[in-house]
Amino acid sequence: MPQTSKAVDAAVAAILSADLTPTEHQLLHDLVLDAVDSDHIARYILELIEQNSNESIENVLRTLKRDWRRLASKLTGVFEVPPRLQALLRLRDGPHCTLLAGSGISGPQQTEPVYIIPPAICDDPDLAYEGSLHSLLEAFLTPSKVSKMRNLLRSDSDEGALKNLLSLSPSIHSAFRNGHVGIRKVPGNMAQDWYKEDEDEDAAKTGHLITRHNPEACAGLQASDGTPFNSPIIFFTLHTNDPVRFCPPSDFLLRIHFRFSGSLHLFYIEDLIAQGWSRCAPALLSRNAQCVFRKLWLFVPKFARVWCYRGLLKAGRYFYGGPEGLAQRVPLGLYLKRCLRSDGRNESNALKLVERHTSVRVAPLFIDTFQHNGELVIVMTRVRGQQLGKVFHLMSYPERDQFADDLAANISQIRRIQNHSPYMFADTTGGPMLDYRIPGDLVGPFNSEADFNSSMIMSPEPELEAILSPAYSRKHRVFFTHSDLHCANLLVCEGRLSGIVDWECAAFKPEYWEYTKAIYSVWNKKPEEAMFNRAFGGKAYKDELAAEKALWDITPPWA
Repeated sequence: MPQTSKAVDAAVAAILSADLTPTEHQLLHDLVLDAVDSDHIARYILELIEQNSNESIENVLRTLKRDWRRLASKLTGVFEVPPRLQALLRLRDGPHCTLLAGSGISGPQQTEPVYIIPPAICDDPDLAYEGSLHSLLEAFLTPSKVSKMRNLLRSDSDEGALKNLLSLSPSIHSAFRNGHVGIRKVPGNMAQDWYKEDEDEDAAKTGHLITRHNPEACAGLQASDGTPFNSPIIFFTLHTNDPVRFCPPSDFLLRIHFRFSGSLHLFYIEDLIAQGWSRCAPALLSRNAQCVFRKLWLFVPKFARVWCYRGLLKAGRYFYGGPEGLAQRVPLGLYLKRCLRSDGRNESNALKLVERHTSVRVAPLFIDTFQHNGELVIVMTRVRGQQLGKVFHLMSYPERDQFADDLAANISQIRRIQNHSPYMFADTTGGPMLDYRIPGDLVGPFNSEADFNSSMIMSPEPELEAILSPAYSRKHRVFFTHSDLHCANLLVCEGRLSGIVDWECAAFKPEYWEYTKAIYSVWNKKPEEAMFNRAFGGKAYKDELAAEKALWDITPPWA
């Protein structure tokens, strides 16, 4: 990554120190880093702050954000392409969308002509020389790039007009226009700066990619022949048989759209947040009622219960679709989980211990087990909520802090569960510990922390000793640990912690493990790391985290 200038550092620091929402911070941070010349727009922002020193920095930055939204929205307009240019577009791309041009695919096609950058912006009074958004446009693209863009958009020739045209399927057209996807050239050298402006506009074939912006990646994208686009990134070739007469789309204009598209997508997310949280459907039964029902249900003969579970499994697939990983949602507020990675005894026992020895109400209730197609299946209650990883971007800073505090309160309770096995480090049944952080996944049980530490290292390396020693020479308390506080296992309902699921890795482990394993699951995601630091008081485990990070390089998540 290239070194940033002092102006960029100062502008980013001013943005991040302001009392804004997470999305506002991201929008303005990206405004600086996505600009053609980050130093140029950074100085523009710092001058705005200085010129409006009588106002709070938050007001200045929010005014800038509103102007940025107005500017970016100029690219979302849908304008009719004249019939003459539509005919030229068909001659260049054939009946296909531009993404499939020259592919030889036959069959019915559904396409729409699309301007990369709406030419109407050249006549927009807000973008005129003394218009209200002109200075921001030049700050973002630089004056020379704005001039080049205007010259391309104002071209009177058919060849020039074709440079600003794509033929896209309706679904990709809508996503492209609203910034949910971006299209750009693939660099010839992957180490090359992605924002280098040098280009070959006259190539007959050029490799490109289309990317879906996250979070809230748009779904349902299809090419003109109906081929679904499910991957986050799709590579394709822009093709033309005659690059002089039938010019390919301008990579320069695609780059401009790409620079705006990320912010357009973030404005969409900001609108989602403004709508507020959708209400979580109430549970079918209260927790107390579930306990009573379970007690009565277990009087039913086992063969009859199994028959009902298999019926529920079929109904669940019909009503709710396929399983989420190993767990299948079924009617009556239940989940059925296949035990492929373990024998299921540990997860069942962990849920019983949490219910029996704590007042934690965010874990599922264990109901029963049964055999199905040679696999053990756990029956448990469904916990309301959405996975944290799918809604974290919708949470405000106060909601993130409250979530961390709620998580800390629940972890504090489960740490009170006593270990009655003959081993110091073991799963809840006294057996080996399942953990995807540990080489081999299954280790132990152990009766010393030194043995537990040894299981972390695949092959001893002398240079690691200095990093591991501060943590491994320290004696730690041993606590009951969930061991997999991944964002997919933490559920959110209306902005609050509502569930902790997937207890198959629960075990008695060193006190730091819950924290370092949680950081492991969000490695290099600073906002999520900040939340877990608050929940666990991360500074207390600074040495342990440093040791773990050194080991993660040796045993990464995919090892």
